[in-house]
Amino acid sequence: MPHIRLHDPDTGKYQDYRIKDFGDLTIADWYTITNPPIAEGVTELEASYELIQRWVSIPKAKLRRMRPADVEVLMSALGKMLGEATKAKMDEFTPEATFTYADTTYTVPQNVEADTTFGQWADLNARLEGLTVDADMLPVVLACLLVEQGKEYDGADLDARIDAMRALPASYALKLTAFFFASGTRLQDVMNRYLNSRLMFALQQLQQELTALQPDGDGSAPSTASQS
Repeated sequence: MPHIRLHDPDTGKYQDYRIKDFGDLTIADWYTITNPPIAEGVTELEASYELIQRWVSIPKAKLRRMRPADVEVLMSALGKMLGEATKAKMDEFTPEATFTYADTTYTVPQNVEADTTFGQWADLNARLEGLTVDADMLPVVLACLLVEQGKEYDGADLDARIDAMRALPASYALKLTAFFFASGTRLQDVMNRYLNSRLMFALQQLQQELTALQPDGDGSAPSTASQS
């Protein structure tokens, strides 16, 4: 795993900071860096500080006290890593019919419409409906669509398989999910339903907050009639 040697403002000495190239990241690592998303309205510089902190685990206060040249080295490396992630999602990719990870070989559906079962999509819909964190979507999709070679999908041990998927290389997972989206409309439809349900939930939460702000919290609209 590569290192970057930087001047440490606390000790006054040079220190090696371990960084992960995109090819070294797992799904869990990727979501540690990218979630929650950077808030809107944050400057590009502040956003870079936040992403570097998540990626290299340097406290933001310490990062601010580092030499400008050192921070520029980190930003350049971060930009390279994020560029590789974007390329992984954009490049045309056709997976092999199987792939092996951690001594387990999985069958990869080459057509998500024809090579999957009703049970897989039923479980995927059910699990997405119960999600409270968007970052969990990718391992859920992969756990439902990938099946151990030589076995039929039966929905057993789904929680354990979702946890196992978090350890998959992020580069392969992003490419594979992009392939699933491109190979049919079913996954797109499922994700659209999930995103719409999340939007409705957010609107309901907002309505509850607005209702609570009204006089006496009784839910009635404030009167504009004049008093006689």
